[in-house]
Amino acid sequence: MACVLGITFFMPSYMFILNYLLEHPKAANFWSSCNWFAFNLSMTFLMAFSLMIINVFTLHYLEANYPWRTKWKVHLPLEIIAILIYAPLVAIVVHLLFIPFRMSGGSNDLLVDIFKSELYAVIFNLAIVAMYEGAYLFKQWRTALIETERLQKENIRSQFETLRTQINPHFLFNSLNTLVGIVQTNPEQAVVFIKEFAKVYRNVLDHKDSLLITLEDELKLINSFVFLQKIRFGDNLKVDIQVDKAKLHFLLPPFSLQLLIENALKHNVVSSKKPLTISIKNESDYLIVSNNLQKRLNEEEDNSTGIGLKNLKTRYEMISLIEPEFVQTEAEYIAKIPLINE
Repeated sequence: MACVLGITFFMPSYMFILNYLLEHPKAANFWSSCNWFAFNLSMTFLMAFSLMIINVFTLHYLEANYPWRTKWKVHLPLEIIAILIYAPLVAIVVHLLFIPFRMSGGSNDLLVDIFKSELYAVIFNLAIVAMYEGAYLFKQWRTALIETERLQKENIRSQFETLRTQINPHFLFNSLNTLVGIVQTNPEQAVVFIKEFAKVYRNVLDHKDSLLITLEDELKLINSFVFLQKIRFGDNLKVDIQVDKAKLHFLLPPFSLQLLIENALKHNVVSSKKPLTISIKNESDYLIVSNNLQKRLNEEEDNSTGIGLKNLKTRYEMISLIEPEFVQTEAEYIAKIPLINE
């Protein structure tokens, strides 16, 4: 908005110079010229100051209610229409205020002078607002470019975190130990286990460059991971997914659900006496992931989990105005993940 004030400050000079070149009486004597200068300079300064004030309020209102970034198709026509309305009105009002001080010289027709002032006001105001909007859009472009670079770096960190989580010794040990247990008793299931185990790693490579994926694809990504965990924990683990089909095209960061399921498994007891139930459902434009709370007695702090949740929040901060929420009650741990509709 300071740009509007700065540019508009010079508007009287532009209008006065143009008025001087077109209207100043060439054969006027010294005192007539002085009177003409005082009259026109006062009028142009009042007109420019009035337009400046209206510009500030108009642009502030439009940006607050119809921001360029999301509603430019409404912002631009309203801006042009507003200028075409208030610029001529300001010129008319200023001319009417200066009728008692109207000097001889130039055109003797008041209507002609008013029409010329309206034309000057519209042209200069359009030019000033265009310069402001150009500077504003350039600034937004640079900001978006910086945010994109930050998001790319954060995505790389996310990929590293996901890979590190999946290749950590505990994950490998638990998966291979489960495989050893079923390879002799159920060879067919062991083959399926190995295929699903490979899919978990392949999914990371397939989506390593994705900043967002559809909810439908995200649900497909966790199928293999949930399959491995259900073989490991058996009926002690239940994962209930109830998502409306209408929400499947919504977007979210990849591996968000896997991170939350890992978080639940890591921090809770999973046994026949205390089965763990993980629920995944949608409420409005949120994905709700919840589990019954049954913390381990001697739970060891794991920095990777904390980093993972912070990473998820950071990624959302860069792509959405709405952040995920994590709430713990006496009976449940609840994660609310925003779904992005684009």
